[in-house]
Amino acid sequence: MASSLLVTTPDLTPPEYKSQWKPIVEDSETKSYSYYLPYSTTSTTNNFATREQLDRWFHTLSSLEDDETAWSDAHYQGELLLRKTAWVVLDDRCTCEYGYSDTWQPISKSQALQLVVQEITAAVTACCGGCATSINSCNLNYYPQGGGVGFHADDEFLFDGRRRPTRIISLSLGAAPSNNSSNKDWGARKFLIRPQKDTPEDDVQDQYHDVQHEIMLRHGDLLTMEGMFQNHYFHSVWPGDSKAYQDHHPWTQGERINLTWRTIVQHLDGSKEECRGIKCPLSTTNNQLG
Repeated sequence: MASSLLVTTPDLTPPEYKSQWKPIVEDSETKSYSYYLPYSTTSTTNNFATREQLDRWFHTLSSLEDDETAWSDAHYQGELLLRKTAWVVLDDRCTCEYGYSDTWQPISKSQALQLVVQEITAAVTACCGGCATSINSCNLNYYPQGGGVGFHADDEFLFDGRRRPTRIISLSLGAAPSNNSSNKDWGARKFLIRPQKDTPEDDVQDQYHDVQHEIMLRHGDLLTMEGMFQNHYFHSVWPGDSKAYQDHHPWTQGERINLTWRTIVQHLDGSKEECRGIKCPLSTTNNQLG
């Protein structure tokens, strides 16, 4: 399975970036992998984008926060969450909407959001190499001050991550410190990874006890989750869906926007349970397992 991975495919990852990727998870037993490419603040020669580009992307996306055609509210168990979401497909023929948890995400109708996502996609795929050419969708999360997301796996119908290898590429964009703040983590968030347990009951109890990996994701950082990662690991952005740390904790200050590129391998096929009766024109060309 390693031959399908983004970072471990030397002939497809541009050489100027290959040595910069750092392993987070390399679990050959479960064929689950995650890698991290920090954005260099001391050298600009090997970064995939300039700081000015990152700032402009963040400003464009965050300025659309109140545009209902761009961002949608997120819910969990009937409760309105702090974060907002947006969903973009990169193939004009695709009409797939994205359903997860209590959120059903239609395709963003904002041309401004779609245009900047296309620009960012071009820069990220150039950095990640040939293995990134299969991505055909992007999910965005806007985290206001205090916002995070609880432990979960991106194992929804569209991506079929329980049965086949998947590849998710994530970019973090963070707000610049305000009021001359000295907080170096302003706009950053802590990314947590823990293994999935054998039973759902085990997963509910003390979710932070079994965290195996944690990393601060800052402005311009890239991260991947690859192989069977979604079948064997959960990930979270601290402090999850809690609003208790909104006003004071240094790891929740400032806004963050996260873009995650994925590959739709099962287009909505019209089934009522998984697809809400929606059928995408591309559903007849679903990929084969393998």
